[in-house]
Amino acid sequence: MNEIIIRNPGDDEIPAIRAIWSSVFGDIGADAFYQLLYDTKMCCVAEYNGVLASMGYLIPTGEISPVMVSAGDNKPVKCAMIYAIATLPGYRGSGLATAIVEKLIDTARTLGYDAVVLCPSNDELFEYYSTRTGLQEWFYLNERVVKSSNIGKSQIPTVKMSLNDYMLMREKLLGKTTHIRQDIKILRYQACLCNESGGGFIRTGDSCAIIERQSDDVVCIKELLTPGVIKNDIEKDKIATKAIASIANMFPADEYLVRYPSMTGEGRRFGMLTMTGSLSVEPASKDMAPFYGVSFD
Repeated sequence: MNEIIIRNPGDDEIPAIRAIWSSVFGDIGADAFYQLLYDTKMCCVAEYNGVLASMGYLIPTGEISPVMVSAGDNKPVKCAMIYAIATLPGYRGSGLATAIVEKLIDTARTLGYDAVVLCPSNDELFEYYSTRTGLQEWFYLNERVVKSSNIGKSQIPTVKMSLNDYMLMREKLLGKTTHIRQDIKILRYQACLCNESGGGFIRTGDSCAIIERQSDDVVCIKELLTPGVIKNDIEKDKIATKAIASIANMFPADEYLVRYPSMTGEGRRFGMLTMTGSLSVEPASKDMAPFYGVSFD
């Protein structure tokens, strides 16, 4: 009979769990993650017949705000992110990922987090986790591909921002949109990923964005925020189109994958949520879908 053990790793097992990371994700972001975010008590591993075969992490993400809480309060909800669930190829299909997610949710509850969020890497995983755990789809965004041939000219300067300045501008622009108010540690890690790819945190006029270069031909605008956010269609939003044109001046490419908040929840489903206690949470406004934001995907 197969023996599965779900537990926290010891400090001496970091090389082994990093090996799982490298096997599944490659080495991008690994050094920065283990320097900035790794915490043994918030890591979970699975042994399968004595082999360290799967891993996952819990990261202090920040707060979900603003929301309507069932108890009648409007205070921000402290949350943690499940991140980098990975199972070695020969051990997939054994239920290890589900067991790790359930353990991490229990860990979050024990450590005092009110909510747990997860950004699945593909659509199939939404169904997978919703039928096996308490996680349900909750966050949405709009995602569009914009060809450089369709981008006009812009004279608005684009400059790189400090993380603190970006965080302040982000909160001002998102305003009453239900979103994750990111912890500065999360933004530091995201900055490392951006820098590795030749991107960064930028401001263009009254808008701001997170930029990662996926290849010489493709730039991902992982988060584009404009005054009043974006009215559903970036091609009809003059501020957004000018911002993209300005970004193209600094980050030339053939196409741009642009992500921005969804006004209706009819965009791409992007993240999942579960509460760890008796409270329930609803978006503060029905006019816009909850926005996930930084996700490291």
